[in-house]
Amino acid sequence: MIIEGCKKLSDGTVVCFPVESKVESKKEKVDVERPRQAQRPKEKREKMELVSLHIPTAQLKALDGLVTRGAYPNRSEAIRDAIRQLLDRYRDLLVPTNEAQPQ
Repeated sequence: MIIEGCKKLSDGTVVCFPVESKVESKKEKVDVERPRQAQRPKEKREKMELVSLHIPTAQLKALDGLVTRGAYPNRSEAIRDAIRQLLDRYRDLLVPTNEAQPQ
């Protein structure tokens, strides 16, 4: 079964998130493949920094919808996955790590 949840944001943009699912009991929890980061063993996890940000309420509610439907285990993982996708999309604009270090 495919569930598609959509949310209209304050700027008029509509955000939809199709999800392949298996319905469980009354909660309709979605069984989806987890992002790559969530599957890494603990010993291989990178050190993380805490970042605070402001996000429009409508976007946060849409993000929470993904978590509620089981697409992500929590908000943080959903945001990390979005950042990974953004960095991958613009990887040709990024400076390689070894070149960014002052000598």
